[in-house]
Amino acid sequence: MTYQNKQKREKKQNVIIDNAVYSSNMEVLLKYYGDPTIKTFQVPEGTTKIGDHAFAESTVEEVILPSSLVAIHAHAFCYSSLKSIVIPEGTKRIQKDAFCGCMSLEHVELPETMISIGSSTFCDCANLKTIKMPSYLNWLGDNAFNRCKSLLSIAIPNGVKRIADHTFCSCLSLQTVELCEGLEEIDANAFTNCISLESVEMPNSIKNIGCHAFSLCRDLAKVNFPDSLLKLGHNAFSHCELLEQVLLPDTLTEIEHHAFSHCYSLQEIRLPKTLKTMPQNMLEKCISLKSIDIPYDLQEVQSYSFADCSHLHKVNYGKNTTIHKTSFHHCPPLKIKKKRSATDKPGKGTMAKLALAINWLLGRVA
Repeated sequence: MTYQNKQKREKKQNVIIDNAVYSSNMEVLLKYYGDPTIKTFQVPEGTTKIGDHAFAESTVEEVILPSSLVAIHAHAFCYSSLKSIVIPEGTKRIQKDAFCGCMSLEHVELPETMISIGSSTFCDCANLKTIKMPSYLNWLGDNAFNRCKSLLSIAIPNGVKRIADHTFCSCLSLQTVELCEGLEEIDANAFTNCISLESVEMPNSIKNIGCHAFSLCRDLAKVNFPDSLLKLGHNAFSHCELLEQVLLPDTLTEIEHHAFSHCYSLQEIRLPKTLKTMPQNMLEKCISLKSIDIPYDLQEVQSYSFADCSHLHKVNYGKNTTIHKTSFHHCPPLKIKKKRSATDKPGKGTMAKLALAINWLLGRVA
């Protein structure tokens, strides 16, 4: 049998009922061709899957799904006029982009049997306000709720180990986030530009917070950093304009550049004792920071680490720490105190010479 004849035979096997095309065994709804005046459609019992693009760009506002449903395939309802959807118990997976761009979607009910939500599943659902995550969910794809501008709160269930990149990016109304114990990674841009988010309680299992994970969360004022934390990516909390206090655990050994830059309200930061390098621009433009206690064993303060910290005037650091000429770029004259170990014996005039050397590096001494 030629490929063309086989394709024709497969097409003949499809079944058309009530403006919808089904597979020959009626288990897969392949395409809905409803009249624009029809606003509600009921999928018959026995259907186990909604196929790729089945309701894409349709004008239907409500689809009643059968209890026999197991999966919703990619792009199934994307850019449709859907306003409400109840996904029945027994459904385990929603594939990527399934409800992407459903601008009118306000109400979604997910079953407890749901274990996976694919990439960009609810991306750009601008009117979606609330959604309850199933208890057994273990996978949230990247961009899953990106730009859900009306989403108010979210609770991540215990089975989720990782929040993928851009999952909740630009959820402008998001105020409350509950992160589960067992969560280990928050990837790049996961909560970027969540401008209404005020506080985050990190679980004791978190190991890695990726680049830009919470950047541009301008109302974020309170974050705890648990002892499980190992790495902070670049710009992880940059432009968190209301963040006042940062207490980093000694388990944290890697901090990347710009991690807390432009945190204009930051007044106190405790650096890990085990930190070896303070990265470039880490605290750039933290204009409320007045003093900093650099760990004794820190080896290097890289360029522009404290650039434009316009109120910084007191710095404590260890005898073996290397300070770059631009580490304190555009900072006011500094009061330098060099830390000593129990065995150190500073010579006469050491502090004065040290302050003179630092301010010379900053270009304040001829």
